[in-house]
Amino acid sequence: MLFNNQNNLFLFYLLINYKSFVESEEIGSIFKAINKAKLKKFPIPLPSIHEQEKIASILSDIDENIEVAEKKKEILNELFKSLLKN
Repeated sequence: MLFNNQNNLFLFYLLINYKSFVESEEIGSIFKAINKAKLKKFPIPLPSIHEQEKIASILSDIDENIEVAEKKKEILNELFKSLLKN
């Protein structure tokens, strides 16, 4: 376990958020890697477990809303295409 007092969903969202930072620090042409010294400087904020759970819950709800909106958009696009054919 990486941390003793963590919410895995919180860490998932944290890592997604830091993806571009980590990618900007990568070196190598064939195999991209980040060295240990740079990784040690990588800030990992870890609020209380209660705050982590609240943050993860909010972000999860947002992701669900985005997914529902994307599905609605797909359905409406298909409906629009079918109406154009008629």
